[in-house]
Amino acid sequence: MYDDFCVIKDNGKQYGCPQNFNQLTMAWYMNHSDTPNVEIDENYDFRASIEIKDGEELTINYKTFSE
Repeated sequence: MYDDFCVIKDNGKQYGCPQNFNQLTMAWYMNHSDTPNVEIDENYDFRASIEIKDGEELTINYKTFSE
């Protein structure tokens, strides 16, 4: 479960995961894109990387979550 639902850090030595899997962030509901409209910073805060129109799907590059 940890390999599937956690952010892997420090070359696999640490896992970042929610204290309660019933409290997953919105990232778990976004689809992957190589040209995403949402980005994540070093604190795992999300923000729009481009202007997002009403009804447009939110996408993120999964590779930015872990090593």
